[in-house]
Amino acid sequence: MDNSPTSPYFGRVYTPWKRVIGRDSSTQIVNTYSTDKGTTWSTPLRVSERLPGTSEDTTFGQSFPLTITGPMGEVYVVWNHGIVKGVGFAKSTDGAQTFSAPRIIQRYNPLGTARRINEGIRHTVKGRVRAESYPSIVCDIYTPNRKGWLYLVWAADSIPNVYFSRSTDGGDTWSAAKIVHSDTKNDQFWSWIALDPSNGDLAVMYLDSRDDPANILTSCYVSYSSDGGDTWYDKRISDAESDLRRNPFQGNGFAGDYNGCAFHNGIVYPSWVDMRNARQNINDNDVFTAIVNVNGLIPPPRFIAKTLPENSTAIQLNWAEVTMRGFNKPIGDYEYELMRDGKSVQKFPRTTTSFLDTGLEKFKRYDYSLRIVADGDSSAYVYSRAFSGGSREPGTPRLLQAKGSQDVNVNLSVALPLYRLDSTTLMVNARAVALYRDGIFIKEIDIASTDAGKTVMINDTPPVRGWYSYSVTLRDSETPSNESAQSNAIFLYTGAISDNYADNFEEGTLRKYWTSTAWGLANVGYASANSLTESPQGRYRRSMRDSIALFPVLTQGGSTRMSFRHAAIIHPTDSGIVEQSTDMGRTWTLVAAFNNSQFAPWADTILAADDWKHEIVSLSGADTILARFRFRSNLSQELDGWYIDDIVIGATASVTMTNEHNGVNVYPNPTRSALYIQGMDDEELTIYSILGEKMPVQYLQENPEKIVNVSSYANGVYGLYSKKYGTIHYFSVQR
Repeated sequence: MDNSPTSPYFGRVYTPWKRVIGRDSSTQIVNTYSTDKGTTWSTPLRVSERLPGTSEDTTFGQSFPLTITGPMGEVYVVWNHGIVKGVGFAKSTDGAQTFSAPRIIQRYNPLGTARRINEGIRHTVKGRVRAESYPSIVCDIYTPNRKGWLYLVWAADSIPNVYFSRSTDGGDTWSAAKIVHSDTKNDQFWSWIALDPSNGDLAVMYLDSRDDPANILTSCYVSYSSDGGDTWYDKRISDAESDLRRNPFQGNGFAGDYNGCAFHNGIVYPSWVDMRNARQNINDNDVFTAIVNVNGLIPPPRFIAKTLPENSTAIQLNWAEVTMRGFNKPIGDYEYELMRDGKSVQKFPRTTTSFLDTGLEKFKRYDYSLRIVADGDSSAYVYSRAFSGGSREPGTPRLLQAKGSQDVNVNLSVALPLYRLDSTTLMVNARAVALYRDGIFIKEIDIASTDAGKTVMINDTPPVRGWYSYSVTLRDSETPSNESAQSNAIFLYTGAISDNYADNFEEGTLRKYWTSTAWGLANVGYASANSLTESPQGRYRRSMRDSIALFPVLTQGGSTRMSFRHAAIIHPTDSGIVEQSTDMGRTWTLVAAFNNSQFAPWADTILAADDWKHEIVSLSGADTILARFRFRSNLSQELDGWYIDDIVIGATASVTMTNEHNGVNVYPNPTRSALYIQGMDDEELTIYSILGEKMPVQYLQENPEKIVNVSSYANGVYGLYSKKYGTIHYFSVQR
């Protein structure tokens, strides 16, 4: 709209657009005007040439025209001439009755990366979001010494920048293009220029990715000039970043072209498309704005509240002096205003940049805010916080190492913190280390205050051998004492390790095994009153994943045997599993697995005297072996449970193995395709996978030696059974 009082066409409204003609895919810029506030419009007048075959050009041919007016009614039209990568320009001095010949006033490098998206080949940023070199232009019709000056901005380059150029002679000549922002490493695009009619100052808003090292997230920035574009100062405006790729359009290719900007009486009003409210799979876009005072006071930089370790009732505050207003504007005299926990503390002259806040409560957190005040105006607050004397809690110690011994002693190495929990206040009053065994406080070990930051050794003697969890805390010398959070926990075994070990569970209480809470003693056993079970309270639960590890044993030659009696009243979709570890429980390997489909007396799901089956398994691979029982149940079935008794590991178990399998030999193990079985009569065999799946048994030979074809079996562990012998052997298939 023509707003110039000196214009003969004052009040006239102008509208340009891009005309696209389908029959030849041409683009052309046209313009029309209204002299009656939009009630009627003039016949559209051609401004640019008609260019066939350009409507699907990467930048849509000739596009995005803007019309503005000058102080004497001059009409200026600019547009993006995508075909030649330039800004098109035409001028009228007779109220848009006629226009000068169109020409290119600036040429640019292609913006972003040209790639195919849903709407065709387009220039894109952020991998898939369309962006173009659309121009924005204003004319100063107000400022006496710059009246009639034209100011133009546009974006260009593969890593986009926002460029500026001006004309002081009505568009006949234009200044060399210059970048309006201080960052050129990341993307700046979708710009818009505005002019303050009160003084002729300029503001350019744009989207900017400088705050994201990955050059993806965008913020809104404003660049400001008070000298007609000779110098520019930029500042971030938006308070959050957003991801333009989260737009809701097809292929996420259209984030919205139409950013804008207004400027009046020193206040800039940018508006921009923003995806901050897009969440997970919900794409969304919004329009945001902000109120930007180019003369506004800026808050003090580097405002820091510092804890004083030796003075627990004071906090040191420091900040830097403010020397300019926003956008590098000069500043006069002012005061600092300090707030503590929302209440005013004191005001300071401009030259004061530090303050010792005293008389505070020990170990209390204080929140400070600071701003500057001048001429009835004030800056935003800046914030800092600190604890008087530091945080109340000491820093958390760390268990470096914990070792058991044959005599059940435990030695622990503890790294003490140098700081309190806030990681900045020196730990000047350390007094003792508190020892916790299995989460229960055991004792205090006194230390010197100078031990903070050092490593100390402490020891413990638990009542019996077994598995224990240890952690520690640090306590200070305050009254009452402040205690840190518990350290990391270390789980360990302490006590004798021998080559022979047995448990018939007749002690009445479970030994100090490494166990989940599910395992306990049942009042039924093979030849005595008790046995081990994962379900001491009745039928086992659904979705159980519980285990119990026994005491470690020494092997002879890297192998030993484990013998036990058990009744596996376990549904075929569940498993009772035996595993071994050669690294004290860090990793486990499978030894055997059971359910009630593997032994006929178990099939009726009722525990009886004849259900107690003798099992012998081999443990091997290291000088020290750890065995465990693990139970796994399904989502829907429940049976009685797994009962285990008379566990023997070592020499005694080896003798029992010889008697149990006298004369039976199974080889090779592992095997690739065939399994040979010697010393067994003609009774039918059954083979199960580790998950309880019954496998097909195909005999290659039945007498005198049985040969079973296992070439169709997947790699893994299998159990070989018969009605007469029960479990005969475990073998593995490996190819």
